[in-house]
Amino acid sequence: MKQLSYNTLRICMIMFAVLLISCGPGQHAGAVPQANMSDPRYQALGKSSNLSSSKWFSMRFIGNWFMDTHFLYTLGGVYNGLGDISEIMDTATRIRHTSEISWCDEWFKTATRVEKLADDALAMDHKISAGEAYLRSAHYFLSAEIFLHTNVDDPRILTTYRRAGNNFVKALRLLGVNVSVVQIPYEGMTLRGYFFRTAQSGARPILISHQGFDAAIESTWGLAEAAIKRGWHCLLFEGPGQGLTIREHGLVFRPDWENVVAPAVDFVLRQPGVDPDNIALMGISMGGGFAARAASYEHRLSAVVLDPGYVSISDMFTDMFPDKLLVMQEDDPADFDKKILELAKYDFGIRWGIHHGMWVFGAKTPSQLFSILTRYEYEADLPRITSRTLVVDAEDEEFGRGQPRRVFDLVQAPKEYMLFTRADAASLHCQTGSPAVGYAKIFDWLDENVR
Repeated sequence: MKQLSYNTLRICMIMFAVLLISCGPGQHAGAVPQANMSDPRYQALGKSSNLSSSKWFSMRFIGNWFMDTHFLYTLGGVYNGLGDISEIMDTATRIRHTSEISWCDEWFKTATRVEKLADDALAMDHKISAGEAYLRSAHYFLSAEIFLHTNVDDPRILTTYRRAGNNFVKALRLLGVNVSVVQIPYEGMTLRGYFFRTAQSGARPILISHQGFDAAIESTWGLAEAAIKRGWHCLLFEGPGQGLTIREHGLVFRPDWENVVAPAVDFVLRQPGVDPDNIALMGISMGGGFAARAASYEHRLSAVVLDPGYVSISDMFTDMFPDKLLVMQEDDPADFDKKILELAKYDFGIRWGIHHGMWVFGAKTPSQLFSILTRYEYEADLPRITSRTLVVDAEDEEFGRGQPRRVFDLVQAPKEYMLFTRADAASLHCQTGSPAVGYAKIFDWLDENVR
């Protein structure tokens, strides 16, 4: 899941929810409603907000809060060759902040143009230039694809995602990275992954990693690069609800994530050169909650990194909605669905989040989504973790603020709490925009605790 402005989203939710809940029969108007900014809930939010417009991560490039946060995620990929500043900034200038279609179209144009650069370079046998361009193109195609999810039946979702993956593989092979596209046996089918081998000889430790709510494993290339530089093998893989597993096979998230991780552990144990006593698992974004659950029952892991740690996926979502709306979800699901879908008309971020969430969790309606989320509660599981545990938190965490500390308190195994701060210039969700700092600190901990 990418860095999003928690306070902005929550304020938007409350602004529209107050309007929708307070409107009586016949009071709905066709124009965009105006919120009552004297409502005490706005005042409370304003006083409690710890985000400031003077911070670097509050800069606006496109003028739409949701687009700007995804833009920052894309920009953060520059550190690992997933983009070039000029190409990214140029794309931003062409995007109309009122149109998600504009976002998709402009990123697709940039991705296609850079892909053509790669094709031309390869035709001239300039393999490094071609590889670098294919890598950037892959990330740009993923940026184009992500905002298509307000209509999950759009055929461009699968074709664009596949195109990104194909360019990613071509890029790494041209750049000399030792990577294999692998299929992990899983309940009568397979889960796609990338197995990266370090150049260092002998039995080496391995990091298994998966993403969370929406990000692609191709975007996690920086983690794999950091691993192989340090003498680690790395397996990036897609579970249900992620990547091609949801796009091609329609498999949705499941709360018992140990049944997803166990096949990945089985797979790496069959690979030559893997040290069976040094297997670490890292869950990213919402995947931090999944990895915590998995480590509670998968005891072949020597270490687990939760970036960040979540004890309740349900709370991570419901914390962004006003209580009055949540009560409606329990008392009158049909009216709740009506209100949520009405709210989504006015804010693209909300519209995207609801539709993407229903898709990956297997819900038909918003109220069903919120009911399904109640199955993703891990408080009773976390004391079962036996592996060394790193719980990551961020000073300006946007999702589930406070949950990493709860996770840390629940874990009984050897553990460490790692807080990224503004002083680190890495205080956002999953160190968005700060990969150099994030990878360094996390891998330093792994090196000190796994081998």
